[in-house]
Amino acid sequence: MANDEIQYHTDIGWHDDNAHVRQARRPFIRRAKTGLQVGGMPGFSSLPSEQRMKAGIDTSGYYTYPLLFYTAFPDVSLAQLRLLSLSGSYLFDYILCLDSILDNPAGSQAGSIFLSSMLQQEAFSLLYSLFPAGTPFWSYFNSYYEHFAQAMLQERVRHYGLLTPYSEAELQFIYSGKPAIGKACIAALALLGGRKDLIAPLTTSHDHFHVAYQLIDDLQDWRLDYQRRHYSYLLTYAFSEAGWKPRIESDQSPPADEVELLLQQIGVVEYTRALIFAYLDKAESVLEVNMAEGSWAAAIQQTRRHIEELQLGGEPPDITTPLPATTVLDWNASLDAQTTVTPVAPGWLPWLDRSRVPHVGARKIREAQQRALSQSGGATTIGEALCQVGLAIAYSQELCPEHNLALHLGISEGELEWCYRNEQWLDAIFSLCLEEPVCLWTPEIVPTPNPLPGWIPPGVGRYLGYRLVRCYAYGAASSDALTTGYILRHYRHQLSA
Repeated sequence: MANDEIQYHTDIGWHDDNAHVRQARRPFIRRAKTGLQVGGMPGFSSLPSEQRMKAGIDTSGYYTYPLLFYTAFPDVSLAQLRLLSLSGSYLFDYILCLDSILDNPAGSQAGSIFLSSMLQQEAFSLLYSLFPAGTPFWSYFNSYYEHFAQAMLQERVRHYGLLTPYSEAELQFIYSGKPAIGKACIAALALLGGRKDLIAPLTTSHDHFHVAYQLIDDLQDWRLDYQRRHYSYLLTYAFSEAGWKPRIESDQSPPADEVELLLQQIGVVEYTRALIFAYLDKAESVLEVNMAEGSWAAAIQQTRRHIEELQLGGEPPDITTPLPATTVLDWNASLDAQTTVTPVAPGWLPWLDRSRVPHVGARKIREAQQRALSQSGGATTIGEALCQVGLAIAYSQELCPEHNLALHLGISEGELEWCYRNEQWLDAIFSLCLEEPVCLWTPEIVPTPNPLPGWIPPGVGRYLGYRLVRCYAYGAASSDALTTGYILRHYRHQLSA
């Protein structure tokens, strides 16, 4: 297939296949949303891949991943190809769920755990219709899954929180292992198409390509990696070269702006670009002559062309969708001597327990928070309001560090523990209403009927604000940089990463 034909097939034909997969996924998504909710409170806002696409990151290619290799296996039927694409889309979301669980070990991930199980079952049911238990495909799949699991575990144990040098062998093992389950479609196509001999060269090429691809991701997402204390190969190289290990592992780690300056001074972009080209060369070198004009080879060439434009990732883009002008919530009009300001989204009201009234009993803490809010300029959305309340809580913590967190939040220790254990559920409802209008909660508000009596502490709004600031303060150059816009921008970026 000529290169212009490949481009046409990618732009036109693959769009139709992608739409087919999206349509086929809808019944599963409806079933998952119905099954993973409590009294109407959702266990997740949307599947991880869809969250990324809402944030402007096109992950739709993973819905039709087998098409990258299909040109080498012309005897595979369209029905078989589409079934592989659909099962692969579920496996892709399954991996993203696992990644979320591993990235947030301290918070409750009940929704992600159950969702990942449902995604895996759905994918396997489709694959078993093509490859019954005991057939050779499952030996290949198991080996790819073991590589994936070992790579993920090794990266987290050795390169999160600790600055541990990568050997070349470890770089290749981890970076090719994270997408290793994707090789299952190669084995499936080869077995269905009677070309078992192509499994070895294509999976080897897949490994080399994805080392390069992960390095590109390192450059683009270095800020998020640094915030999470995930020391990728790129960051590890730079910090080791600069002798920064003691600083990085201290409780006063450098701000992100200083890290960016270091990456520029060391020439990380140029170093990484050369490494990426080397792995793309390896990915092409193992392909047989008859695969040189296939879709997979075209993908390698397209990636090679993009490397020339590769830059160090900057601040996450602001992907806020402009909304019609709404009434600004005036903090000054809502503050009095005894008020504990508690912003909530209107949609939360049926879940809130009216008997649990947030109250900051310490006058000094309450006045500090009210002073900070009165200077913040008001809010139009629940996202803005929670950020401003979170910043006010951070301010009172600076002034009164001797008091525990529950007192600053105005909730009980039991309510705080509930918030810790249910962070994912709270994050789900927050991400769904980020741009919605905000209201201030009072016990007098009568909610609409709900299957279950209200059980959520109303202070969750205050807790979510505190959590937003806590999560995105790391890496800021100074406390002055912690603006509402900065925090929300990084929150949206992390939702999609």
